[in-house]
Amino acid sequence: MLTHGKDAVQALVQNYQGLTQKEKRSYNEANTVNAFIRPLFEALGWDFSNIDEVEAEKTIVKGRVDYVFKVKKVSKFCVEVKPLRHDLTDEDREQAISYAYNKGLTWAILTNFGRTQVFNAEVKSDLKSAQFLDLRYEDYLAEFEDLWLVSKESALSDELDKKAEKYGKLARRIPVEKKLYEQLTKWRSDLFNQVYQFNKETGITLDQTDQLIQKCTL
Repeated sequence: MLTHGKDAVQALVQNYQGLTQKEKRSYNEANTVNAFIRPLFEALGWDFSNIDEVEAEKTIVKGRVDYVFKVKKVSKFCVEVKPLRHDLTDEDREQAISYAYNKGLTWAILTNFGRTQVFNAEVKSDLKSAQFLDLRYEDYLAEFEDLWLVSKESALSDELDKKAEKYGKLARRIPVEKKLYEQLTKWRSDLFNQVYQFNKETGITLDQTDQLIQKCTL
């Protein structure tokens, strides 16, 4: 599978290299998908005829993403496609990350084939920190093991997560219950401090403050 996939990617790279700048500018998003992006991910083992594996035109809270890739019906990452003629921008990167984040996914992929970038959508600090892979078409063969991280075979065994964790690039997801508990605890602590400070001159004790907060939160 790995060797066959590499051969297919090599053929795509050669096709891309054979295009003139004028020809590249003629490719809109649909042409780009049909000629390069779909064949690229098919070379990586994904079945576009199976909607339980590759779902197109997925609506998400704040927009639309081109594809959501799934393993056993569980979403693994989303892919935002731009035309060959389009240079990837920070706005594109933020859009792809936002799509993945709103879907509750760790990984977002942005590609125009000439360049494929992989982002950890859970890293909210800045784009540089969120970026995990940045592969140009010239790198697809030389760094094929990195490209293979977004293959179906790798997704089955969470290889992308494992490699990201190894290099400290995987944000650990906090369970919703724990996150809610932490938020409530912080809220209660802040409220306690405000009530105590406001009433300190009246002689209120810490125990009395705690009992007051307890009554307010029941």
